[in-house]
Amino acid sequence: MKVEYDKDVDAIYIQILNEPVIESEEVAADIIVDFTADNKIAGIEILNASKRVEIMDSIKSLLELKTPSSLSI
Repeated sequence: MKVEYDKDVDAIYIQILNEPVIESEEVAADIIVDFTADNKIAGIEILNASKRVEIMDSIKSLLELKTPSSLSI
């Protein structure tokens, strides 16, 4: 899993699978899910991410769990 934040467009992308995306679907306001050819979730994009404080806090917590304590986020 890979998480990227693009501050220029205020979007978070959570890559779950490293496979080609065949279809994307907006499942809720500002939340887009990418699907592979066999209908698995390849990634999730969250637009206007900074306005969703609870999501940013959750992602930061996840990153802290996977990041050595000597590195800062």
